[in-house]
Amino acid sequence: LDGLRGLAMLLGIVLHASLPYCSRLAGIEHVWPADDDQSLLLLLVFDFIHIWRMPVFFLLAGFFAHLVLERRPESAFAADRLRRIALPRGFAGSPTPRTGSTSSTSPSWRSRRSPSPTSTGGAGSSS
Repeated sequence: LDGLRGLAMLLGIVLHASLPYCSRLAGIEHVWPADDDQSLLLLLVFDFIHIWRMPVFFLLAGFFAHLVLERRPESAFAADRLRRIALPRGFAGSPTPRTGSTSSTSPSWRSRRSPSPTSTGGAGSSS
């Protein structure tokens, strides 16, 4: 099972490395850089990996959690989760900024972009 987890992690590298070469075909070039050479084959590889990779991680996590619960009491499981997840998170904080929306489609993100030549008003115009 560790081999399956390792394979899924390595395929994550393939998945993210293929994005610049298929992002325009997938319609996500506004959130991921796009190369001029786009590949339908890489888009198919991306879709294949993307469909099953994260569900495999969740399945493995549930399987290993079940194994631990079979061997230890629930209190030991909860204490282990607190030590391995909550403690580092509390120490290091959240990796997500807490100042507003982080969505690439939010109006605040659009207003920080350079204004288009046809725009009137907004952040880049002078009155």
